[in-house]
This record gives sequence, C-alpha cells and structure tokens, in this order.
Amino acid sequence: MQSLGLSFTVDVTDADETVPPGTPPDETVLILARRKAEAAAVKHPGTVVIGADTIVYLPGEGNDDGVILGKPADDNSAHKMLKALSGRTHIVYTGVAVAVADYDIGAGANGTIRTECECIKTEVKMKNLTDEEIDRYIKTGEPADKAGAYGVQERGGAFVEAVYGDYFAVVGLPKAALCRLLSHFGVDVI
Repeated sequence: MQSLGLSFTVDVTDADETVPPGTPPDETVLILARRKAEAAAVKHPGTVVIGADTIVYLPGEGNDDGVILGKPADDNSAHKMLKALSGRTHIVYTGVAVAVADYDIGAGANGTIRTECECIKTEVKMKNLTDEEIDRYIKTGEPADKAGAYGVQERGGAFVEAVYGDYFAVVGLPKAALCRLLSHFGVDVI
C-alpha cells in the first residue's frame, strides 16, 4: 500500500473466517475479504477500508480432489506442504474487497455498507525441492505465517520457477485489482 502512495492504518478485526465445507477457493477468498473489509468499515464509518484474503490451492492429480493449503500449524506441517508443492504448479487465489460504511453499528444507527470485491487467480510453478532445502527454509521461520508455507516475496521466492498471472496477488495484495476497486470509491492512486 505504501508503494501505491496510500496512507493507511491497520485494524485487525475479529471477522469470522469459517466458510461452509466445499466452498470453492475463489468464493472462499471473496467471502473472507468481504467479511474483513466490512467488519473494519463499520468500526470506521465514512472511511474507505480494504480487506484481503489469500489461499494456496494444490489441484488434485488423477481422481484426487485438490487441497487448500492454509498456514502451517507447525514445522512438520510446513514440511509436508512444501513437499506437496515441490515440482508442481499450484494456484493462488487472492480476494480483495473495498468497503465504506455510512453508519456505526455500535451506535445502533441504521445504514448501509457499500462493498466491491474481486478475486485474482495466479498459477505458481515450484522447482523440485530437496528435504534439506525445505528444512533449511523452515528454520528461517518464514513459513510459519504464510498460506502454503512460503513467501514468494521473501526467501521462499528462491523456490518459484514461474508465476503465471499477478505476482502481487501471490504476495497477498493485487495492486491492479485494488486500484480498480478503489477507483469505484473515488480514490485515484495515480
């Protein structure tokens, strides 16, 4: 956001991050980005609020269903995720939502929330990883808070052979989509 010249503050919300089982990844990120943006918007009426959510999805092989890779619970789950991604192409879905509330729910007033959302789908090809590379990377601590157990913008980028689509969506905030959405609220980044 700083690279776009936007001034901002971060407000972590307690938005519900559960979705019904079987919800497709593209719908999941839209639901969660919307919830996050709207939860913050009601706390800050009249303010343009941005919410985002990213999912790493590993398509199934053969008759196997695909799997969503969230943040690893521990080093062992990080290792399993990275091993599963090794040598394969996976999909990163990032949902971004922009919202403005014209009321404060806490004050009990009636009003509305205007929200615009977009989902960006990007394919990422990982190189073949050795167990030693995975273990060394896990020791850096980077995988702990990353969907899919890697950060393309950090050391994990060394594992990425190709990105097909929006690199910034893989990082977690697709700049072009965000600018499109902000323009609907009268915010011109350029």
